[in-house]
Amino acid sequence: MRNNASFRICAACLFIVALALPVSCALPAPTAKAGIAADVPPVIAPGSVATFPDAILVMVRNLEPLDAKTGYFEFDNECLALDGGKVTAIAQHEDRVLVRYDPPKKKFYGVCPSEAIFFVKAADFATMDERFRQNQADLVAERQLVERLLAGQGTAP
Repeated sequence: MRNNASFRICAACLFIVALALPVSCALPAPTAKAGIAADVPPVIAPGSVATFPDAILVMVRNLEPLDAKTGYFEFDNECLALDGGKVTAIAQHEDRVLVRYDPPKKKFYGVCPSEAIFFVKAADFATMDERFRQNQADLVAERQLVERLLAGQGTAP
């Protein structure tokens, strides 16, 4: 009997909690219009080339290990794809693009070697070159600001 009483108390508590929950806890209605797919990834043609705008850790997807001056990389190892590195699209699967990497001249341990293969989001691939150019322009502006400040020109706009 004692267990049965505990069960009734617990069930009553759950019922009260369910009544107290706001109606807004229901799943939202879909907002996409009929016939229009939401978040359709851009189509990236094999052979398309883009430049990495920022350094990012990626997961190696080479089927054969890569032995490079910057390390030894097997399938599922991480490596650092550097800003300024080039990627060439091999194939696209849904919203991901399988790419082959060509690093910039910088060499550090753990940096992805030439011929490393990994995935990037198709949407990221489509905007890489634009973001790289903007990052380079921002870097030039930052350098000019530091030069002015070091030259004693006080606070710069």
